[in-house]
Amino acid sequence: MGRTIRPLIGAWWVIFCHHPTSRAKSMRRSTRLTRLPTLSPESGSALYALYLRPISQQIEYSGVSLASCLDAVGLPLNLLDHEAPIISARQFLGLLREGMTRADEPALGLLIGQRLLPETHGLLSLAAMQSGSLRETVAILEAFLALRTQLVGFRVVTRGQRVMLEIRESHPLGALSTPVLEAILLAIKNLLDAVAMGETGVIAVHCPFPAPPYDALAQDLFSCPVRYRSRTAALVLDAAVLDRPLRAAQRDAFSAATAACQSALQILAETQSVSADVQRLLIASRGRFPSWAACARLLHKSPRSLHRHLQAEGSSYRGLMDQVRMQFALDHLQSGRFTVAQTAMMLGYTDLANFRRAFKRWRGQTPASVRPHPGKRTV
Repeated sequence: MGRTIRPLIGAWWVIFCHHPTSRAKSMRRSTRLTRLPTLSPESGSALYALYLRPISQQIEYSGVSLASCLDAVGLPLNLLDHEAPIISARQFLGLLREGMTRADEPALGLLIGQRLLPETHGLLSLAAMQSGSLRETVAILEAFLALRTQLVGFRVVTRGQRVMLEIRESHPLGALSTPVLEAILLAIKNLLDAVAMGETGVIAVHCPFPAPPYDALAQDLFSCPVRYRSRTAALVLDAAVLDRPLRAAQRDAFSAATAACQSALQILAETQSVSADVQRLLIASRGRFPSWAACARLLHKSPRSLHRHLQAEGSSYRGLMDQVRMQFALDHLQSGRFTVAQTAMMLGYTDLANFRRAFKRWRGQTPASVRPHPGKRTV
């Protein structure tokens, strides 16, 4: 597939310093930001070590060899020895899939979410824990969740006396949508509980999938009603609690943490590459890929200019297309819900033999070999 492109998320470690200030924006230049080396993901977002370690711990507690799971997705065991390892979204989802399959634990997403303690989220946790109200906490999450992951997006919707904190996929999660959404919903619920000292006003959790066999565990861990087959994943809050003052709030610390988040987000935006823009367009097309000329037009560039930008970044339109097609193909085939022929058709291949050859070139194995065997549990 040629050279790898820059990740959609850069690897940033934000060193937080207390600087008293009346306005968060005035602190952007004084906040120290240190860039760390990254592992170049083949596709998708980079994820922080903050999440890799608790996920790995839960996989091991489930009685599964962590080394075998890491090896299956091309990650070294000593990755956890690094101070700040970075893995791609593809590797993260692969690790989660391996853990669920090998442990035969369908509730792994929930168990991981429970392990993501309120302080797990680094700078985001610092800002949230110093909020003056839950409304400020929610605003912090909406503005800066991208600093932790771009697998999902976060949106706040007010409907009368109810406030919906909606979680939407921004990266194709495929069959792993349920465990990822469960983990994120529970982690955010636990963070809100910690900020408000247990009085969050979260009155329900909405999940866009059928009730799982471990529904009783979900109700227990969320400590509120969990409703399934909803339109979107969401935490539902009582609007009346959002403006109650929080006792633990420290304004100087909140301003400093918010300023650091803003600086990190600004740097993140500046590191987004043209390759990443093309990749997002291809992912959003869900198999109905735009032509080279249409892609250039959508990015307000001429085809020649787009070619020069991609070439300078060590990538190409065909290489990016192959990356996205490979990920879509893996998601569909490993789910066990689609045949090889159906997958080829959804990716725009009219000749099944061409799809098989392309897949062999991408992965070094046949499409049929990655589908679950009869009787084997799939996730």
